[in-house]
Amino acid sequence: GFGDLNPTINYTGDLSNIGYGTASSGNPNLKPTESKNIDLSLEYYFDESSMVHLTGFRRDIDGLVVPFRRRITVNPPPVSGNPATDFILSQPDNASNGTLEGFEAGAKFYPKELPGFLQGFGVEGSFTYLTSEQDVPITSDSGAVIGSYRSEFYNVSNKSFSTTLAYERSPLSGRLSYAWRSGFLRGNSALSANPR
Repeated sequence: GFGDLNPTINYTGDLSNIGYGTASSGNPNLKPTESKNIDLSLEYYFDESSMVHLTGFRRDIDGLVVPFRRRITVNPPPVSGNPATDFILSQPDNASNGTLEGFEAGAKFYPKELPGFLQGFGVEGSFTYLTSEQDVPITSDSGAVIGSYRSEFYNVSNKSFSTTLAYERSPLSGRLSYAWRSGFLRGNSALSANPR
């Protein structure tokens, strides 16, 4: 969100005499995430407004935004009454690359033989399955990059489903939809509950 771009730095002094304090901020120097995409789609229309489809996709993504820590030095000391000038700054950064691939299967069906006012009702639905993997930097307590590990994408579910009951008949139009997604990683490692 916009908070990731907020340049304001909040400092906390060295409260434990470990030689540095901590700080947090957004990063106004974030760059756009870039992606190279491949999609292959098959569609079959078995009636005027009814069809099934199957789509395969792959995304090679550079510059993913992930939480990142680095050591900074600030003079004079920014925290009143605390002499710390070294801080471990936590902020988002374009420090990760990754891939995402999977498929989507879906259909929509608007039967023509429905009687009377039922004419115009239809159903639509889709199911998506994907796998994702990204490089995430590992930093030491002092903020130095000491390695990396592979992780699923943050905030991306590997399974999702949606269905819609629709009505399309002039002059009326309406939709009642339901969507579901499986759990996903939030932040560095926490598994988030499924939002319903």
